[in-house]
Order: sequence, then structure tokens, then C-alpha cells
Amino acid sequence: ASLECRSDHLIVLQALKQSPDALQYASDELRGDRSIVLEAIKVSGNMLRHASESLRADKGMVTEAVKRDGHALMFASDNLRADCDVVLAAVSQSGHALRHASEDLRATPAVVLTAVKQNGESLAMACEQMRADMDLVVGVISQEGSSFRLASNGLRADKEVARAAVQLDWSALWDVSDDLKEDKDIVIEALKQSRCPLRILSNELRANKDLVLLAARASLSSKEATECYHEADEKFKEAVSLDVFIGAWESSLAVSGQQAPLLSVALTLLVSPMGEQVFKCE
Repeated sequence: ASLECRSDHLIVLQALKQSPDALQYASDELRGDRSIVLEAIKVSGNMLRHASESLRADKGMVTEAVKRDGHALMFASDNLRADCDVVLAAVSQSGHALRHASEDLRATPAVVLTAVKQNGESLAMACEQMRADMDLVVGVISQEGSSFRLASNGLRADKEVARAAVQLDWSALWDVSDDLKEDKDIVIEALKQSRCPLRILSNELRANKDLVLLAARASLSSKEATECYHEADEKFKEAVSLDVFIGAWESSLAVSGQQAPLLSVALTLLVSPMGEQVFKCE
């Protein structure tokens, strides 16, 4: 279009109603016009990218943009990306917008907490100090256990924090420190939950009778119980056959009268022909 058209207020407004992206083709003067830019931002906050430098440094305009799309924060001036009010508005809309905030605000508890409440994964954008904050991390994993992988190395090696994480989501066991992956107390908390695969454990722990039986008790179907058996270490499978294992699972199910076996599979196996061998597995 000609410069005359791109400088015509009414023509540009009409174009914006068709597509907010038309703002990029407006004249420099109109990309600095509040009414024009606001019209585009009302449809898509990301249109802030096409605004003039002065409007990208305008707190009111930027706030309007980030309320609609938190990621529009990336197009704001450096001063506004360090403005607590603007950043709070952005991370309230999208926690991941934290990545565009200033370094100081990524270390500010109120800002980080707002971001992780909106999306637990935004903990990854916080500074190391925040990812090492026990109260903050425990709050995040209570919302989304899988976010534990984003915690600092120190917290992923803290037994109490790790226990809290795996109690909420067994998959957090993947992310605890190597030492805690071998800690039976932590492993037991994970295995108490249904669908926690034995393959997550080391070979030594997958040969431990108590842990295998605990995983079996959490199985909600014979298919899951069978998968549990196949994921056990070879030492365990040499001691007890699949038929005996599933038979014990089914027996406990019948006795309990529940959908999930509540009676200890270990007790059933103990009286089976293979029971004594099972209890010799270590």
C-alpha cells in the first residue's frame, strides 16, 4: 500500500479489524498512535511488537498487552520488564512470561510465586536462589509433582522434600538425587501409588521381594500386575513363576472384595509352594 494509505487513520483502523497484524504495515506515525496500537492489542497482546519504541515503554499500553498475552512482555522496554506491576500482570496471564522479566524480578518471591501458581513449569525460569527455596518448591510440587525436576540440586537431594514430591507424583522419583533413588523409604512412597513402574528402580531394588510385592498390591488390574512381574529383576522371577504371582494377586483381590487388592500379596505368597523361595530374594 502507498504511504498515504498506511498513514490514513481510518484505513488502518479498518485494516486492523480484518487482521491486527496489519499494524506492522502502518506508518511510523500511526504505530506510535495510542488508539491505533490499542485497537491491535485488544485482539492480540503480541501486536505490541509492532508498536513504536515510545509505546513499548508506556506502562499503561504494555500492561494492556501483557494482560492479553503475558509473552508480550518480551517486547516491552527494559525498564518495564523490571517493573513489578507489569511483570505481575504478565505472569498472572502466563507463568512462562517470567523468562522475559528482569533478573531481579526472577529472584522476587511474590513474582515467582505468582508465576508458578499459574504454571508450575515456570519454576525453570526462576533464579537458582528461588529454585532452592524449600517453601516455594514444596508449594510448586503440591500443585504439580512433576515440576520437582526443576528444583535445585540441593533440594532434589533433600530426603524430606523428595518424600513430599514422590508422595504427590511417583514420577518425581526419576528426579531425586542418585543416593535417594536407592533410599527404600523414598522408593516405598512411590510404589504405594498405582502405575508406578518397577523399571524406575535399580536392579538391586527390583530384586527386593518387599518392594516388588508392594508394587503388586498397588496394581489395579491383572495386566498391571503382570507388567509389574515382568519389570522385576531376574532374581525375583527365578524364585516365583508368573502364574503363582498372578494367582496370589487374584486371591488377595477375592479376599479383599475390593477393586484393588488390599490384602498383602506377601501373605498369600508365603503359603504358596514358591513362597519360601520368594522370601529368600534380596
